[in-house]
Amino acid sequence: MSKTLPTPPGWGQPQPATPPKKRRGLKIAGIGCGIPFGLFMLLAIIGAIVGPQKTAQTAHTADRPAVATTARPASPTPTPTPTPSPTPSPTPPPAPTPAPSTPAPPSTPPAAPEPAPTQPPAKPTPAPVPTPAPTHAPTPAPVPTTAPPPAPTPSAPAPEPAPVATQAPPPPSPVGPGTTGVIMSPSGNYYRAGEFCPTADLGKSTVDSHGTSITCIQESGGHHWHY
Repeated sequence: MSKTLPTPPGWGQPQPATPPKKRRGLKIAGIGCGIPFGLFMLLAIIGAIVGPQKTAQTAHTADRPAVATTARPASPTPTPTPTPSPTPSPTPPPAPTPAPSTPAPPSTPPAAPEPAPTQPPAKPTPAPVPTPAPTHAPTPAPVPTTAPPPAPTPSAPAPEPAPVATQAPPPPSPVGPGTTGVIMSPSGNYYRAGEFCPTADLGKSTVDSHGTSITCIQESGGHHWHY
């Protein structure tokens, strides 16, 4: 009698097929490489289409004259403008730079011929001026001089006659205190010219100690004896 080993559960059932892992990895790698290549080709096609148009537009803009722009006053409340996101664009090829044309050198005018040196005309020799001969001045004839007549000598005036001496009158003798008409001071002395005189003697006359007549008059607000 043969012995049979028990079969573990699940061994007798068919196992599912294992999916090929390598092929799936190749597909993923191919798709991953194809996407960047496709994008690169798309950008190259867009650049080939847009590049000539931008070059032509740039050349046309350079040919047009610059238009003066008038600065407009800023609005009191500026409205914020949303900033668009930059779109990557291919770099346009540089425009060909025209070679600078070399200007033709200016034509040099022919040098004017130098005039032949001409000798200046000879100056005429001035004729010598004749020197006048010295002339002797004629000697003037002597003029007769007549002596002026002598001035008359003034005669001495005749001496004046000496004046006849007249005898002066004798001075008046001093009048004594007892003489009538003589006004004496209260102290018994003669008045002198310039002294004060009493009001009672105003307009009266008297004599001083020398016998000279003096009169009592009003002067400078008072009564004084005067000659």
